[in-house]
Amino acid sequence: GFGEPQVVFANESQMDLLAERLSMDPLELRRKNALTEGDQTITGHELTSSVGFREVLDRVAEASDWERKRKAYASGSGPARRGIGVAACYYGVGLGAMGKHLNPAGASVVVSADGSVTVAVGTTQIGQGMTVVLTQITAEALGCPPELVRVVEPDTSRVPDSGPTVASRTTVMSGNAIRDAATKIRAAMEPVVGGHGLAWRDAVFACVKNQVGLAAHGWAVPPETTFDLSNGQGEPYICYSFSANVVEVEVDTDTGETRVLRVFSGHDAGRVVNPTAGEGQVEGGVVQGLGYALMEEHLLKDGRILNDQFSTYIIPTSLDTPDIHAILVEHVYPWGPYGAKGLGETPIIGIAPAVTAAITQATGVRVHEIPATPERVWAALQKARSPAGAA
Repeated sequence: GFGEPQVVFANESQMDLLAERLSMDPLELRRKNALTEGDQTITGHELTSSVGFREVLDRVAEASDWERKRKAYASGSGPARRGIGVAACYYGVGLGAMGKHLNPAGASVVVSADGSVTVAVGTTQIGQGMTVVLTQITAEALGCPPELVRVVEPDTSRVPDSGPTVASRTTVMSGNAIRDAATKIRAAMEPVVGGHGLAWRDAVFACVKNQVGLAAHGWAVPPETTFDLSNGQGEPYICYSFSANVVEVEVDTDTGETRVLRVFSGHDAGRVVNPTAGEGQVEGGVVQGLGYALMEEHLLKDGRILNDQFSTYIIPTSLDTPDIHAILVEHVYPWGPYGAKGLGETPIIGIAPAVTAAITQATGVRVHEIPATPERVWAALQKARSPAGAA
């Protein structure tokens, strides 16, 4: 989500300030303004399908017991105070109109005589669960057992340039390229095995006996996108993933230390190919987002980073990890492979503003700069307690 966490922190902080001025529940304000099918985005993009924004908000509100806790925490007292906050966002999947020349993606699928399947794609596994998802898509498209599928390391000698592994695009683009190749293979198999109800390995053996080639290249080109730089209007992305996060914190008002208790992270990512991997992606993104919100900071002096070691650049550990509740909402995207969209980056994007919103409810002070370290929270509390701050 390069660039978007910073913008969403500012935007969602503004939404909370608006809610304060309107004396409105901050989650209700987001509900009233959430996009739905038939609405247009700020760029004039009419959304015709796969818009689960309101359901995501409703699901995180219900799971977190938002209304009850919001009221209960408002009357907190003593040095340790709790708060609950919310933030939401939507994210354009793929490289969009400004990256058209890098949009397409390729795949090579080869079925061997023993029924095993070798898959090569132009995107790469970087911890986001690509291999397991593409294995399942391949197995579904070919009708073979997933344990027979092997996704090999990416190599430009196998597959044409498929663009970078960014923008939450791998499932959609590489998945569709695999489906294209698999469709060609199934079409070649059909005259031999059609209507016989053969098991996968028996079907492959019959095709080998009949000298049928069981290899194909697939190519996926996304739907047309547009964007006019002169007026900021157009349909810049093929689709959007929607997310909302509710965060509960406890703040020590004597020291400024914030402890995150629970995170409820909801995402409309279209059809979730592998729910377990999807939950893992959400959990990892949430922890990264907590680091961004509370502790990760570059300290600069004369153009040099002072804390350039793991011992001085503080990141979250397992002891900093709260209860994380991943909520996966499935509003299928028709062009995506089996209705899937992207889930790569949305888990990290909206965490920081939800954390600072929770700190605000707990303490009555708003932190406008992140990370919300104990020093920053303490300084904001001291300023609010001073005669000038209170005035």
